[in-house]
Amino acid sequence: MSEAEYQEHEGEESYFISMTDIMVGMVFVFIILLMYFVFRIQNTSEPMVPVSELKAVIADRDELASLLTWSTVRISVLEKEIERLNQNPLERYLKQADVARESILNDLQQSLKNVHGVNESDVKVIAEQGILRLSGDMLFPKGVSDIVPGSPSDGAVRALAAALAKVLSCFSVGPASNPMRWCNPNAVFIDAVFVEGHTDNIPITGILQGSIRDNLSLSARRAINATQSIHLDQPVLLQMFSISPSQEGRELGEGTSPLINPAAFGDTRPAFSNDTEEGRRSNRRIDVRLLMYTPHTEKMDALQRLLKR
Repeated sequence: MSEAEYQEHEGEESYFISMTDIMVGMVFVFIILLMYFVFRIQNTSEPMVPVSELKAVIADRDELASLLTWSTVRISVLEKEIERLNQNPLERYLKQADVARESILNDLQQSLKNVHGVNESDVKVIAEQGILRLSGDMLFPKGVSDIVPGSPSDGAVRALAAALAKVLSCFSVGPASNPMRWCNPNAVFIDAVFVEGHTDNIPITGILQGSIRDNLSLSARRAINATQSIHLDQPVLLQMFSISPSQEGRELGEGTSPLINPAAFGDTRPAFSNDTEEGRRSNRRIDVRLLMYTPHTEKMDALQRLLKR
């Protein structure tokens, strides 16, 4: 290579190195500014990358391609964090409450899967409605409202009661509640749990046990019996209260109403068509419905304080 060609080649290489230095510097400045901007908004839950580590990566030009890929991913994460921080606190709470509710329902469903005599297909989570659905004859055969000790229905109720006692303590208030940050980090609470009785649309002829004359009475008796069985098996649940005050003038978290209560609808809310035997069987059901507490914006700080009691 001639001296002229060598000088020309060296000039091109120097130009490339200069451009690389500029690109690296721009990436470094952009990342630092973006991190500073996020830090000023609020401390993020993700650890900040030390500047010394960034310099070490940037100093190695051979790692430029991987740096650009890394910075793109990091910028995407930071953009999502900025979006989260700018989100309305109430909207963020409601989303977190939905996630917690679905997780609770899945835990309850799992507790029933291995119970003897329980058909797994009869235990379903309807996440968008906040429901654990117990269909068919799992709890109550046709025309029956009692839970017989030692029966598959009794086993299912006991498993459900144990699961409720375990999970509800994190999302309630009261002597038996324990809403700590490790199990309820977002301070979301349950307002009520309804054990709902439903029937098919076949009219009752004559009088069933307990002077039951119609489907509404039958569904009410089933809901009451199921609720009482849950409380008898796990009396600790009677010491877990709704977060909502039960008396006027009380503060949030001073409620004394038990979380679990019965409700009855008879044949007025069919989840399936009553035109087939399978549909009617599925409509003979108990729905365990979780209602999450929905706060006003000014109550958000009060929710956080409940975790520090």
